Amino acid sequence: MRTFSRWLLGVVGTLVIVAGVAIAAGAWWIDRDLSIDSGEWVLSTQREVVSATGCSTVLIELSDVTIDPGQLADVPSVSDRSESVFVVQPIGQAPDGWWVGTVESPSVEDRLLGSRYCVASNRAGEWSTSSIAVEANSPDVSVDGLDGRWAIANSGESVVLPVPEAGDTVVVSGNGGNELESVTLAAEYRIAEGSTLGLIGLVGGALTALVGLLLLVIAIWGLRRRGRHEAGS
Repeated sequence: MRTFSRWLLGVVGTLVIVAGVAIAAGAWWIDRDLSIDSGEWVLSTQREVVSATGCSTVLIELSDVTIDPGQLADVPSVSDRSESVFVVQPIGQAPDGWWVGTVESPSVEDRLLGSRYCVASNRAGEWSTSSIAVEANSPDVSVDGLDGRWAIANSGESVVLPVPEAGDTVVVSGNGGNELESVTLAAEYRIAEGSTLGLIGLVGGALTALVGLLLLVIAIWGLRRRGRHEAGS
């Protein structure tokens, strides 16, 4: 019976050690490979730069915006506190900041007639921007009052938006009189309190491995068959 208990405890201890090391290693790997922004883990697509030199307003046409979180989405503690977002970063001089947002295409199309604006589209992985104006003195298109999700950003400041859906248009506008240089785009998979999860994983994995090591020590030394002198002492 002692031999069976010893083997059983040894096997359990070994499995617990392996589990603890795996948990700690997984947390370390995720924390190393994902960037951290305000305590969140961030998995980002490759950032794409849209040249928009000379544009005051640029409409960005997106056919598909997706990001694959891989096996991260299969972990309940991760998927329950995660979301996919779209990040837009305008570069250019605008004293009052850049309006950045997503609007439904039909509503913005009503503003385009007789206005001057730029359209950016992606073909075969390459972005191109075209300037549209019916007449040389056409006014810049105005986004005032357009229904949508809007934020104001300074040059180089990132705006986090919901992932655009079919029928949405991403708009970056200085509301006239300002000039863009470029717009950087990326999709991100953000995990709230990711740094806390990583710390819990590291500490929890280490503690689990220590418990397994303790069980293994008990199995090897505590339950070993004692010699004649040890039994009598």
